[in-house]
Amino acid sequence: MNELMNIVLNAGNIYFDSNFTIDDLKGKNRCAELVSIRFAFFYLCKRNTNWTLVYIGSMLNKNHSTVIHGVRCVDDAFENSNCGNVDGKRIVNSCERLFIATYKNAKSEPLDERDYNWLMKVKLAERAKSVIAIESSRAVLADIRKNFLEDKAIEGWRRDYLLRKLDVCDVNLKCL
Repeated sequence: MNELMNIVLNAGNIYFDSNFTIDDLKGKNRCAELVSIRFAFFYLCKRNTNWTLVYIGSMLNKNHSTVIHGVRCVDDAFENSNCGNVDGKRIVNSCERLFIATYKNAKSEPLDERDYNWLMKVKLAERAKSVIAIESSRAVLADIRKNFLEDKAIEGWRRDYLLRKLDVCDVNLKCL
């Protein structure tokens, strides 16, 4: 379940050049990009699993009727490129491309240029997210250290102990 959600989310983030999270998908935000990603997820779940509409909707805190609407919108886009959720359709196509590329990569089959590009985009997006998380953790750690050193209330062995803990955290972040 989460694997499919992550694949659709990664494809949507690449398509829209955004940085949405699973919490964003589960939230109440109705911006067009998030709606398209949700609809693509609903469509792929409905077409490729035997999950009920209620279950699919509950994964994103949505009603079953929202799932029906999302699937219909993406279906309309496949039938007529001028109507329906065209972005959702493109995300579905991207996900299917990604599935094929991942499958070929797992089977050690040769990847064509399009498959290879998709895999590289996904890997780069995942790496960028982890680098951003590490950099923000380093910034938070530096801020904690600065505030801690300015605080004169903590002295002696407690101060030394906490400084050593901060150093360990810093070393662990550098290893990532």
